[in-house]
Amino acid sequence: MINTIMSGAEEEVINAIRRHMDRFGSNPNTWYVGIAENIRKKLFEDHQVSEQNGKWIYRALESNADAMEIKKHLVALGLKGDNNDDENGNIIFAFEKPDLGN
Repeated sequence: MINTIMSGAEEEVINAIRRHMDRFGSNPNTWYVGIAENIRKKLFEDHQVSEQNGKWIYRALESNADAMEIKKHLVALGLKGDNNDDENGNIIFAFEKPDLGN
């Protein structure tokens, strides 16, 4: 259940990310979540997610505080959190980590 303190926009972002993960039949603990200011740099350069073949999603929010609330909720669901969030970022992103045989 989504925390009732969240806005409708925050709930929609959480639901969009969960629907996206469900489309792939993925377990939440195979996904990684973070906050970016520059999504292209963070997702495709820093994390080296494949733009064409990767399983990823992102949404822009009103503020960093909104992004942090959503991230906390998704981490509680089992996603792994990025320790290098952009402190001024307002874009929440999630991607499935590649199976490295671990």
